[in-house]
Amino acid sequence: GTLAGFIVYGVVRAMRALAIDDVVDAVAVHLGCGTWSAFSAPIFSPFTKEDGSSCSIISKGISCKVGWQQLGVNMLMWLLTIVYVGAITTVVCVTLRSFRVLRVKVESEKQGVDLVEFNGLAYDHQILGVPTPAPVSRNSKRRKGGSKKVAVEASPHADTTVTVTEAV
Repeated sequence: GTLAGFIVYGVVRAMRALAIDDVVDAVAVHLGCGTWSAFSAPIFSPFTKEDGSSCSIISKGISCKVGWQQLGVNMLMWLLTIVYVGAITTVVCVTLRSFRVLRVKVESEKQGVDLVEFNGLAYDHQILGVPTPAPVSRNSKRRKGGSKKVAVEASPHADTTVTVTEAV
């Protein structure tokens, strides 16, 4: 468990250094720590041999054939999982991309998705030490289709003014 914490930290730093966007650090937790757990279990776990004695790769090394067999099985399953998850993720992402729903609009990103989509802030920006996004005006007109147009006022820190349509 302790080593998994270092693995998460290292993978998060590597992903940021490579400029790979993973908002919730799912790759660090699931791929990084999942890989460690798949490979560490057969290395450290004791296995019962056919003669009833116990061995582990860490204690007996090469002579613990059962441990090495389990490590091979775990490596194969890890590889198959990577292929399966990669294929499913590709299908889902290509489908969402074809419908143009994979990403939010650039204007929404600049303003802040939490403010645009949910008309509120997800974090206390003063505690985080970052500029507070522009407030949302509640003075609005009703539009067709059960939605209303909400004007977003510009803040000194925002480089754009965005108009948001929210469902009523």
